[in-house]
Amino acid sequence: MSKYIYPNAIIATAGHVDHGKTTLVHALSGVWVARYSEEIKRAMTVKLGYITIGLYECPSMGG
Repeated sequence: MSKYIYPNAIIATAGHVDHGKTTLVHALSGVWVARYSEEIKRAMTVKLGYITIGLYECPSMGG
């Protein structure tokens, strides 16, 4: 069994319908969180969606 690594931060999105929250998550992670047929049919996320992504420091930025 692999050890679960807890995230250092949680980034949340909140906003009105059709303002690009799902698209932002897709751009950051490559995963489309609108997965259910009703969401796809209505073109809006109905159920809570989340994804785990890795965030890394850029060595060229001096951080």
